[in-house]
Amino acid sequence: MLTPYDEFPVHQSSRPFSMVPSTDYGWDDGYYFGLMNPVDRQFLDVNFRVNPNTDMVGGAALLVVDDHQFVVRTNRCWRRDFDLRIGPLRLENLEPMRQWRLVLEENDSGLAFDVLWQAATPPILEAHHYVEQRGRVTTDQSRYNQPGRGSGWISFRGRTIDVTPERWGAARDHSWGLYVQRPPFAPDPSHLPPTPPRSRPRALRFWTIFSFPDGGPGGFFQANELSDGSQAGMTDVFSSPFEGRIHLGPDDEGVDLATYEHDMTFEPGTRLLRTASFRLTDAAGATWEVDFERAMMPWSPRTLGYSVGSWRDGGNFHSFHGSEELAIEWDEPVDISVQPMPPLANVPVAPGEDRFRMRADAGKPETGTVLTCHVVLRSPGGRRYDGGTCHVDCSVLGPYPRYGITEATP
Repeated sequence: MLTPYDEFPVHQSSRPFSMVPSTDYGWDDGYYFGLMNPVDRQFLDVNFRVNPNTDMVGGAALLVVDDHQFVVRTNRCWRRDFDLRIGPLRLENLEPMRQWRLVLEENDSGLAFDVLWQAATPPILEAHHYVEQRGRVTTDQSRYNQPGRGSGWISFRGRTIDVTPERWGAARDHSWGLYVQRPPFAPDPSHLPPTPPRSRPRALRFWTIFSFPDGGPGGFFQANELSDGSQAGMTDVFSSPFEGRIHLGPDDEGVDLATYEHDMTFEPGTRLLRTASFRLTDAAGATWEVDFERAMMPWSPRTLGYSVGSWRDGGNFHSFHGSEELAIEWDEPVDISVQPMPPLANVPVAPGEDRFRMRADAGKPETGTVLTCHVVLRSPGGRRYDGGTCHVDCSVLGPYPRYGITEATP
């Protein structure tokens, strides 16, 4: 089947774009967009992913306001319409790598928005993600990330929120390839041989995209560690070694980051991040310092649609929900002001189904992993940049003795 994209001379295989070079249900392609306001403690998250092998495309819009998390989920069959639209949710690529328009039209959920996502720096390509388990490729994926700023408006049940680039930072990523196996399209691990002993569980993940207003700096970096702080031997989907890049402005060529040190604080007796300070050394040996101070309670990605149990029927945004044309549902606002909190999945997650390793098994208390922070950057020349905003994905799966986190820590 032909798609509108087949008109362009950019094919990477002998097949049309409607066919991908894998029949694995873990192969997908899609976007994350985030707009965040740390001053007013607000966060808008928009997701859109295509799974050619289930012939489904799924999306979600999440709003955090007044310490409450609200999610709208949409999906439909993909090959009937290749546009970046699922019912009221649509994405418009106004200028590749620079500008996107994100729209959620009026609908019965009460959430609507029309926002412009504008790049603050060039996109930053991560190192290729590749993992094998017992000779089978389980991750083979590319991803690039980009800082930005946001403008436009958000409406939620009678309240209108103005989005201005002075207050609203933005982030996005685009990834494609063989990703994590998501139940219900994944084998029951009890019927497979055990994970090889060389596979060691990741304990800490810190992934961030940050930007500053008025054409200031922007960047990305990620660090994934074992319980002892080392990085060797991890084989899960998020276990890339340290990497990152910082640009001092939209036209700056940027510098690659080589090594890092960190110092974090957590709310006592929890996995809830309070502050984080990173000392980053770039490829030329110069030192950058970045300080993060949590601006709001973190939200949980478990109801977006990525994982099993996020939809009310127990599926995810790559499974069929009763309509080829449009399935849409939403959750009432959930109070996230006190954490740890009860698990947010719409359907309890059984042991072994937590493929994203979010400590999401049924019955466990939950701490959100995604948040925005106030950011301060100090460049090698000694200049200090204040007023930064960021997306931070911080998950401590533990134990992590350095910060007093044990397996029993909720």
